[in-house]
Amino acid sequence: MSKTFNLTRFHNKLLQSYESIELSAKPKSYFYTVDIEQAFERLKKTDIKRVLPEIKGLSDKTVDEIATLLFMPGSALPKLKIDEVEIARIEVSTVLGLVYSLRAEWSEVIRYRLVSEISDMEFEVPIKKSKEPLTLREVILQFERAEPAVGLSDLVHSLREGESDVLSAQSAFYSGFAQFYEYASAQLEAKW
Repeated sequence: MSKTFNLTRFHNKLLQSYESIELSAKPKSYFYTVDIEQAFERLKKTDIKRVLPEIKGLSDKTVDEIATLLFMPGSALPKLKIDEVEIARIEVSTVLGLVYSLRAEWSEVIRYRLVSEISDMEFEVPIKKSKEPLTLREVILQFERAEPAVGLSDLVHSLREGESDVLSAQSAFYSGFAQFYEYASAQLEAKW
């Protein structure tokens, strides 16, 4: 593959050709329910360690072992703000295990921010605020057109380095988000 691979052109072609999901789909709101599984995944190791000692009969060693087993990717992400929800997440299985989280915060409008587990990393998202939830296409572009870009650009970087990272995506609000990234990753790896 050429070193002058144009990721923006690749994104545009993917978004035009991908017909298995409705890219204009969007939820009615981000702020109406709490997904129990998503909430559990956001538990921090320290939160688990704080709760486990309350269960009678567990030794400190057992508490540490359980907390380690439950430690999940994304546990080092910044805590959610009050009135903020995670709307989509991308995990890149590298040595570091990078996780990126797109969040929406309700004030008078919906404000968006992209965060990662790297504490000093700041992102500039293309859509900073909106009156209504974003479409699936806009959510994808929040990752892909962020400064610095994340998602497929991480995969391109690993392919250039000869590594075989795996990219996974999930969203409690956009059922086609994971599908899109599975398709995009396969297309990108096939082109490489």
